[in-house]
Amino acid sequence: VTAVADGTATITATSGSLTATSVITVAQVASAVEVSPSTSTLSSVGETVALTATVKDANGETISGATVEWATSDDSVATVSSAGLVTAVADGTATITATSGSLTATSAITVTQVASTIEVSPSTSTLTSLGATVALTATVNDAGGTAISGATVTWETSDAAVATVSSAGL
Repeated sequence: VTAVADGTATITATSGSLTATSVITVAQVASAVEVSPSTSTLSSVGETVALTATVKDANGETISGATVEWATSDDSVATVSSAGLVTAVADGTATITATSGSLTATSAITVTQVASTIEVSPSTSTLTSLGATVALTATVNDAGGTAISGATVTWETSDAAVATVSSAGL
């Protein structure tokens, strides 16, 4: 008798008019869990990556329909759905764990927002006397349009004989 899939089968032996049966139950036992991809970098808040967990038996055969539970080590960085969909929340690192029975596997997630746009406010200003100042602010956004908190901004002037600018945008 060779196991083909989980379930129960009755095997019958016949000799002339005589028969005997044996009930065979196939119940694969998980021996390994694999998560793919094992690492991922997300570059904007709200960006997602779908993780896949594969549960295998002792022979390396995939166990179809195996139950997998997902968890994140830090939901302030990345969340994970019950289907393994990871969503970036903020810069940082999180470990996503897939659990099937007593077995686990992980994927390392890094969220590093990449600057996509920068906006300066106000975009125009008129100073009517020498020594007058205006405070400029810069907002750096990732590809999803989310402001990147703590982004480094460097200020410079095109003509220091007309106007100077401090490292804080004044």
